[in-house]
Amino acid sequence: LYYFTAFSVSLFIFIAGFTSAISIQKNKLNNLFYLLKRLLKIFIPYSIATFIYCIYNNKYFDFNFFYEKLITFSGSAPFYFVLFYMELIISSIFIYKIINHKKSIFFDIFIIILFLLFSFFLNKFKIGTIYQGGSNVILGGSYLFLYSLGFFFKKYEKIFIKKITCIFLIKVSTFSLIIFEILNLIPKSWSNPPNGLLIIYSLLIFSLIFSLYNLYLYKIQKILIPIIFLGRNSLYIFLYHILFINLLIQIF
Repeated sequence: LYYFTAFSVSLFIFIAGFTSAISIQKNKLNNLFYLLKRLLKIFIPYSIATFIYCIYNNKYFDFNFFYEKLITFSGSAPFYFVLFYMELIISSIFIYKIINHKKSIFFDIFIIILFLLFSFFLNKFKIGTIYQGGSNVILGGSYLFLYSLGFFFKKYEKIFIKKITCIFLIKVSTFSLIIFEILNLIPKSWSNPPNGLLIIYSLLIFSLIFSLYNLYLYKIQKILIPIIFLGRNSLYIFLYHILFINLLIQIF
């Protein structure tokens, strides 16, 4: 089952691009204040979580240890994600302005190709040895491509929610995921930052769930209640899930 979770971070980044586009559209404040507010909403809880992990691991507080873990985003293994995610947030307004032009759809295809090439180009350049995965390259490398695709998805949302589009996506994604399984491509998709296979796998998972929801699941509104709760608290679930797992292991 571990292999089948490869899409998790990539899918989150794609959705984050979509929600960032919504947030920017609704934003009525100046750009600098908007970005600062979004960054603080992540960095402050992250700093508190790092402090708690340092206390938990050392059994006492050491400021130098805490500071090192804070700036290297290594208080807990998944915290590497916070660094490149904040970088993407800083770039969000710039991405939004590029994508929301008034030219033809062919210009969008050109922009998508540029984002793809530029993102994978960034994968080649490592920042250093103190950072992990996507945080070890500027803007998360190929995560940037998934983030920008989320903006494009928001731009063309009306096309994707059409019934005929959803039926097509269900058929294509189901068939493609079967091919992934038959050819054993899912283990090969494990990559951080994501490789081409992981990007395709993540988008297939999203298109299947999104289409099923728009065709059928939206009729069962109660199914959304726990999902909405988890979504609203996703940052805290992310920050503390390792600690929670460790505590359970000690107890049981």
